[in-house]
Amino acid sequence: MKKTLCGLIAVAALVLAPRSFAEQGNMHAALDALNEARKSLQKAETDKGGHRTNAIRLINSAIEEVNAGIQYDKTQAKEGKNKNN
Repeated sequence: MKKTLCGLIAVAALVLAPRSFAEQGNMHAALDALNEARKSLQKAETDKGGHRTNAIRLINSAIEEVNAGIQYDKTQAKEGKNKNN
């Protein structure tokens, strides 16, 4: 469980780090990693005192945030805005 939470924290750090508009590859890699983590957790046989269910909920939330970040960059790029301002 600790490894999963550490992984989530690492992914969140990658997602929240400043990026250029063109750098969507890392965001998509994060989505892939989150989806794989969710699949692994869903295959676990027991709920581990509710921690597995909570981890899946957090991953779902992280996936939503990554998608929102990708969409934000697309919107900013389309409008020609520099998100670092």
